Amino acid sequence: MSPKEIWMPDLRLYNRRKQESDSTLTLVYPDGRVLYAPPAKLRASCVTDLTYWPHDKHNCSIVLGSWVHHGHTLDLRLVAKEVKVDVPEVDGPDGPLSRSEWKVEAGNITRRQNSYECCPEPYVSLWVTLILVRDAPAFAWIIKIPVAGMCILTVVLFLLPPGAGEKLVFGGLCLILDLLFIAYTSNVVSHAYSHPTH
Repeated sequence: MSPKEIWMPDLRLYNRRKQESDSTLTLVYPDGRVLYAPPAKLRASCVTDLTYWPHDKHNCSIVLGSWVHHGHTLDLRLVAKEVKVDVPEVDGPDGPLSRSEWKVEAGNITRRQNSYECCPEPYVSLWVTLILVRDAPAFAWIIKIPVAGMCILTVVLFLLPPGAGEKLVFGGLCLILDLLFIAYTSNVVSHAYSHPTH
C-alpha cells in the first residue's frame, strides 16, 4: 500500500541539516497494524571542537520528534537503549573499502517528555547521543610530514651565513611554503560550527 493512502506521523529530525528519504510501501496487517520502515538519510549538525584536530573527539546529539503531534497522538518508545552503528562499505577501484574517518566510541538513546506553557500535553522526543572519534591517520601524516620538512628548511635558513645571497631566495621559498601550507590546512580542516577555546 502506498504511504500516501494512510496517515503518516510527522517524525522529523529537530537538528537536521538535510533530510533525504525514499518512498517505500507500507505493510498493512489484517488486525490493523501498519509497518512502515522508510529508508532515510538523516544528516544532523553537530557542534565541533577542532582544537586537537586530527585527534578530535565530538559529542553529537540527534533529536527525533514530532513538530505537531503531542505524546497522546504520537508516542515514541524505545526498543533498546544501546546504539548499533553499521559503517557501510564503499566500493573502491580495488574492491570494497570499509575504512571510515570516524569511529563511534559510545552511544545511547534516551526518551524525553516535555510539556510547554502553551500546551499541557506531553511532547515526546528521542535523543541519540554519539561520541565520535576521528580515526584518520592519513590526516596526521599529511600535517606532520610537511611541518617537519618546513622546520628543517627553517633551521637550514638560519644556518646559512648572513651575507649569503641564497639566504634571501631560501627565506622567500620558506615563506611561500608556509603560506601554502596554512591555506591547505585551513581548507582541509574547514570551518567548524563552534570552536571553543580552552
